[in-house]
Amino acid sequence: AGYRIYTHEVTNAMYARCVEAGACLEVEALAGGPTAHYADPAFAEHPVSCVDWLMARDYCTWAGGRLPTEAEWELASRSIDSFLFPWGEEEPTCDRVNMYGCNVPPDTLAVGSLALGNSAYDVWDLSGNVWEWVYDWYDEDTYFFSSVINPLGPNYSETKVVRGGGLYSEPVMMRSAARQPVDPNRVYDDVGFRCVAMGPLELPAGYVPVEEVHERVPPSLEGGGDRVLEYDPDPEVWVEMGRIGFTCPSIGDMLVTLDYTASGPATLTVSVDGVPWSCGVDPFSGMPTCEHATPAGYGGTGTALVEWCVEVDGFTSCGARTVPLPDPDDCEPRDGPPAFSFSATCPERGLVIGYLEYEPPVDWTLVQLDGADIPWWRISPTQIGVHLRERPWDHPYQLHLEGLDAEGDRHGWWPLVYLPTDCPAEGSSVVVNPVCFEGRPTARVRYWPTARTLASVTADGAPLRCVPTAPGEQMCGDLVGDPGSSTLVTTCIEGESRCLDWPITVPACGAGETGFMYYLHESCHPAFDGPSVGIIYFPTDQPLVSAEAGGTPLTCLAHPDPGMYLCGVVPGAPGSVAEV
Repeated sequence: AGYRIYTHEVTNAMYARCVEAGACLEVEALAGGPTAHYADPAFAEHPVSCVDWLMARDYCTWAGGRLPTEAEWELASRSIDSFLFPWGEEEPTCDRVNMYGCNVPPDTLAVGSLALGNSAYDVWDLSGNVWEWVYDWYDEDTYFFSSVINPLGPNYSETKVVRGGGLYSEPVMMRSAARQPVDPNRVYDDVGFRCVAMGPLELPAGYVPVEEVHERVPPSLEGGGDRVLEYDPDPEVWVEMGRIGFTCPSIGDMLVTLDYTASGPATLTVSVDGVPWSCGVDPFSGMPTCEHATPAGYGGTGTALVEWCVEVDGFTSCGARTVPLPDPDDCEPRDGPPAFSFSATCPERGLVIGYLEYEPPVDWTLVQLDGADIPWWRISPTQIGVHLRERPWDHPYQLHLEGLDAEGDRHGWWPLVYLPTDCPAEGSSVVVNPVCFEGRPTARVRYWPTARTLASVTADGAPLRCVPTAPGEQMCGDLVGDPGSSTLVTTCIEGESRCLDWPITVPACGAGETGFMYYLHESCHPAFDGPSVGIIYFPTDQPLVSAEAGGTPLTCLAHPDPGMYLCGVVPGAPGSVAEV
């Protein structure tokens, strides 16, 4: 459905009227930065900044609208042509955007000053000037399993999304896809907003609102406020530090594991509470691990300061983090099985199977990933299998298992499961299914890994026009033919020699109809003693009630993500056709 978005960002004058009406908090003008001009009539048409997410929300509500969703903002910026920048594909210049280096010293411009930077819908200043608040909570993979139409982000995270880049941003942040996570309770020199003239959103059950708290920090040395902390999504040399965790002590020593990724071979140095630790790679897990005598804080303060430096290709990234030490009460009586191993399959259609073997037999009562229960099944008294969603190979799965052995002893186990590093390229997947997109018959193309590039899509030899809607997902249309007729969709991935054919049925679509979407894929899965079928469908808000193959009822296992099931056993000889 269509929507109406403000042509430009909310200005100082516009926001001041809301303050005068008693519906908005006053902007705190600082000695430096854009807010120094907030009350100056000469800057009335500059975008307001130093407003937190709650203040932006209150203004839009007072004005009879709301903040745009991230998807609404992005469509206004890149249009259905999926431009790299709002104006097209040309690199950003100072006659199109107000970015770092265009004003010295950096400052905002009046809205609409750079008409060459307008989007295809003639929306102003979607790149540069100030970052803009949107409604969504931030999630790095927010679109992966979201609704096709106007996807809303997760129900909660610690940060909200800002889009579009600002006056302190580098050119890479002028891309229509650029996004950053920002604390919704704080104000920033380079963050403003615009509204959509639309009614309230229908939020899903469990959606967490922003806490009604306005945090303020002292001005910087330059007299201005905080700025958005930006990171380059595609640097040539980079280091990203992930989870850091200590193990329980063993024979007086303790291990600390640092789950980092880097652009190339790296050297790690670590100290804990100022004491250097010896570092290497754990041969069992493949994780960077450091070892030393148990820190003095163990059993006392409960935390230790971990300082690290990672050197890669002449670039050094250093940091520090206060990390919890394990609770002594959790260490002694809750050892994992004395003998164990684990492995995982290569991804297939975005799914991974993990296998865990152990001695002695344990009756597991809890199997979780990242604090959430996951589907699992018992293969033997000393082996289980688990369902996992595909991740990059260098991001392991941290599982948590609890259970009792035959002697009644309790076991707690936190194994790290890694994907194999030698998965063949042909293990990648492409899936095509028919949908109604904006009322038009469309082929929905999804592919894993999502870093691949879709080179072309045709239907019965005729090229289709594709619009990216999520990482690894594009909508390609329009399909030609009567509803119910068959068409052959061919997908080609850049750099891969073989294109794939997908016979699909042209859907019957009415205006605004999204339709019911699904696809099936055959599988050989150890959870079943015979062939099985994967079932994925959308909308996902209803559970699968039943599945049959050739009239035979199937047993179905639910995936952690809604709308995904694995069902078996499918009857019939190999190579035969079964109607599901």
